[in-house]
Amino acid sequence: MKTKLICFEGPNGVGKSTILNNLKECFNVEGISCRTFKDSEYPEMIEVRKNIRKGVISEPEEIINMVAQARLQVYSKYLDLRDEPGFVLLDRGYYTSAVLQFQKDFSISRIIEKNLRLGIPIPNQTFILMAPLDVLIKRISERARDGFVGYSSEFLNRQRTGYLEIAKNYEECKLIDNSGKTDPTIREIRRSEW
Repeated sequence: MKTKLICFEGPNGVGKSTILNNLKECFNVEGISCRTFKDSEYPEMIEVRKNIRKGVISEPEEIINMVAQARLQVYSKYLDLRDEPGFVLLDRGYYTSAVLQFQKDFSISRIIEKNLRLGIPIPNQTFILMAPLDVLIKRISERARDGFVGYSSEFLNRQRTGYLEIAKNYEECKLIDNSGKTDPTIREIRRSEW
């Protein structure tokens, strides 16, 4: 079995990092090779995201191209996909660009097509973690005490809407409620066929 890519998407505050870290720990305890990967932490993607926020890149097609090129660079440089059993747990991936720019005529199929053309690996499974808006706001405000800057309700609601739309239209994306404790979420993920 080749290393499998498992992608976790969802709005800010939904608990992606917590779930990834707990799942990684479960696999490692069982002797299964597992690591986490977040492409937004690498300079190539940071630069593109900064340019999108500043409006330097604003046209949908241009954003799709720039994000895909940056993702290709990051995956090529930093993501080691060996031909051995195990998992790489991605903290966001293919769908994030469309969700964050949900109001701007984005097409998931165009994003996937671009990634395929460039040879960017497709996740074996994508889980979209979801929680109600009040839960997201509470979690984000708790992180704010540690110096984290929060997001507006409007922004979070746009993210939720975008991810729910993707889950509704793309069967390869499994929607999972993560509004409560992490253990039930981990169990549901582990029960899924990848």
